[in-house]
Amino acid sequence: GDIKILGKGFSPRERWSGTEQLPREVGSTELDRAQEGFGQCSQAQGGIVGVSCAGPGVGVGDKLRIFCDSVTFSLSSAVLHVLLRLHPDCPSSWLLSATSSAWHFALRLFGLVLASVAAWYLGYFVAAYVPQNTVSIAALQEIGKKPVLRAPAPKRQKCDLWSPCPPENFAYRILSGGGKQRRPTICFEDEELINAGNHVAGSGINIAIVNYKTGKFMSTNFFEMWAGDHSREMMDFIRKAPEGTLLLMATHDDGSTRLNEDTKKLVEELGSKEIKNIKFRSSWVFIAAKGFKLPDNIQKEKINHSDQTKNRYKGWPAEIQIEGCIPRNLI
Repeated sequence: GDIKILGKGFSPRERWSGTEQLPREVGSTELDRAQEGFGQCSQAQGGIVGVSCAGPGVGVGDKLRIFCDSVTFSLSSAVLHVLLRLHPDCPSSWLLSATSSAWHFALRLFGLVLASVAAWYLGYFVAAYVPQNTVSIAALQEIGKKPVLRAPAPKRQKCDLWSPCPPENFAYRILSGGGKQRRPTICFEDEELINAGNHVAGSGINIAIVNYKTGKFMSTNFFEMWAGDHSREMMDFIRKAPEGTLLLMATHDDGSTRLNEDTKKLVEELGSKEIKNIKFRSSWVFIAAKGFKLPDNIQKEKINHSDQTKNRYKGWPAEIQIEGCIPRNLI
């Protein structure tokens, strides 16, 4: 018998479910209508129509789906042609529907098997030829993360100052001792003249002398003011410092108990305004110039008195610090 394609849809699958035995002339009319809708049609063996459509504006996925449907339709038509000859009394619509479903199932099963085999070979290739340390879970997790912007690490300045000194300037930092264990630090041009590591720092008043012209270290000493009277030794050390030198001073523990008035007056002549106010265990730092005058806009002196209600350490106040830059052209 002959087959007519019923229905108004353009999909070949929609027409399979509506086929029935009709004269060939009527089927050819439906074929002409299908040609108008799809743009391209072909006729298979024995008057069974298989439609392959590639009209304008159709995507690649749609073209592939239509091609598969056309192949399935053609194969189903061939099988249906044989079945109709073997069973002429059976309705063609039922035979076509059953044949179409069987071919669709077979094609999908074939696609599943093909995809499984391809996936297995791909996994085997990756396991055999890709180094294990090339791809890691951590690396895969990093792909989805947003980049984190980090500020560059600040550049270290001389004597650990917050900002660099201008050209033709000396950098200095003086930090007093704190408590019983934290010893003072005197730094000049990034060289620590006195600190806990070089065993120069001691209890009392610590003094470092620097040549202003060259910026080179000359000598250091500390003078105990609790266990003994070393005020005269301190006076001699200051007086022996030549003209054109810098004197940097810092206390540790106690620097006032045996400090006499003559020594205080000598330090006051160097420019100190707090030496007469120093008390038991006061934290005190001071920088002075011998034979010339330092600029007024730099830090020269600070003091922090011991107060049992405010002390950072048990019996001792917090450390005190001064820092800055000294021009090289003062003399």
